[in-house]
Amino acid sequence: AQDADARPAGDGGAGRARAYPLSLPRPLALGSAWALAPGLACASALALALALVLHAPTAHALQEDTLEFDGRWKVSLQGPIGPARQAVVVLSNYGGRWQEKVTAASRRAACRANKPFPVTVQKSVTTELEFSVWSEAVSPGCGNLSITVAPQGPNKLQGTAADGHTVTMIRP
Repeated sequence: AQDADARPAGDGGAGRARAYPLSLPRPLALGSAWALAPGLACASALALALALVLHAPTAHALQEDTLEFDGRWKVSLQGPIGPARQAVVVLSNYGGRWQEKVTAASRRAACRANKPFPVTVQKSVTTELEFSVWSEAVSPGCGNLSITVAPQGPNKLQGTAADGHTVTMIRP
C-alpha cells in the first residue's frame, strides 16, 4: 500500500501531492518528532533564559559596587630601584584627586609633583579597587597612571600600578 501523502512518480504534476515547505516528503503529523522540534527548541531557550535571569542577581551580588574605599589615603609607590614616591589620594563617589609630594629623592617625578590630578575609579568592589590618575589632563607629557589594589586589612590596600610599581595605600 502506498502512503497517501507520498508523491506519485511521473504524473507530470496533475495528481501530484501538495508541495510542503522545506521540501519535506510528507506533512508534519501532530506529535511527530519534526512537529515537536520547534516547540522543544523554544522551551529549551525559555528554560535557559529563565536560568540566566534567576542566576544573574546572585552573580551581581557577589561583585556589587561599594564606596567603602572613599576617603583620604597616603600612597607609597615603590619601583625596582630608588626611593618610594609618596602621594595622597582622596576618593569620593567614584572620583577624586591625586597629589604627589616632592622630596629631594623624587625630583625625577617632577611632572606629577605638587599638582593635583583628577582620579576616576574604574572598579570598586569589596575585594578590589582600580582607579586611574589622569596626569596628562594637567601636565601633557606626564603619563596617566592606572592602579589596582586589594584590601590587606581594614585600613591598608596593596597592589600594583600599570607601570610596575608596587603600591601601598594606608588610611590615616
